[in-house]
Amino acid sequence: MDAVALKSPDDICRVVKRFAPTALMLGNIVTGCSVLAPAGMLRELSDDLGVSVTTAGLLITFGAIVLCVGSPVTAWLTSRIERRTLLTVNAAGARPHQRGLRVRT
Repeated sequence: MDAVALKSPDDICRVVKRFAPTALMLGNIVTGCSVLAPAGMLRELSDDLGVSVTTAGLLITFGAIVLCVGSPVTAWLTSRIERRTLLTVNAAGARPHQRGLRVRT
């Protein structure tokens, strides 16, 4: 569907309904890649950290555990907050150094 074909609210609603599963799918891909990314760098990680490859492999295990436990708990804790408010607060608080603010470390 191109932008010219979106004339009625029903057309827009149909496009939004199509976009939601795609956005969820892409979010899952990004999350999965970020958890599994250390798997391709285990040898380098273990060398830099001065630990065995087996110990460095625990990064993947702990990342998966945090993701499996933390996601439902976070969803439950934030279920009563309006979505736009939650998104705004999250965007404002995430990575202040990328917005040009100085953060003391």
